[in-house]
Amino acid sequence: LARQGDMARAFEYMAQVQKLGGNTAFTSIAAESLRHSNAERAELMKAIDRSLLQRPDDADLLLSKSIILQKTDKAAALETVRKARSLEPDNTQALIMEATLLLQMERSEEALSLLEQGVAENPRHRRLRLLYARLLTQTDLMGAKAEFEALLEMAPGDPDLLYSLGIINREIKDYDEATRLFEQLIDSGARQSEAHYYLGI
Repeated sequence: LARQGDMARAFEYMAQVQKLGGNTAFTSIAAESLRHSNAERAELMKAIDRSLLQRPDDADLLLSKSIILQKTDKAAALETVRKARSLEPDNTQALIMEATLLLQMERSEEALSLLEQGVAENPRHRRLRLLYARLLTQTDLMGAKAEFEALLEMAPGDPDLLYSLGIINREIKDYDEATRLFEQLIDSGARQSEAHYYLGI
């Protein structure tokens, strides 16, 4: 229903799931709404606000509201996601959303600090660590290298990680390591044209 743009009915069904004690995914409906009309998003926001009157401490609902607010009011979206995080400090989705909002608002130092803390507390969370690693490439290439190496340990042979590490090693002038990584990428059969380009082959 959400994919078809019927946000209100999609929300209704998810609310029934919640009443029956199932796992909810209001955030998925909110994210899908970004692809549809302002009118559909407005209807969904009304439904979320009505539910929040009954369940003001529902982090999933708050995160859903934050997703929709990102379209029009990033400051309000940030405030909402922070409320969700205060209710569920271990919610990594909320942390990633907050960091992403901070980046969109050009508050990269705050985002970096938040992600550093998140990675320290959730070292095996790949999406969180990847966002942190990518942000580090803007300010700290050696730090980014360490993070991408940790990610590669979790997912050996991942072509995107091999490529990113190859680029970083090239930037820090560790050409032997960059060559090794690009050759490994060619052997994997993925992103071969980019690897050949950087190897000059």
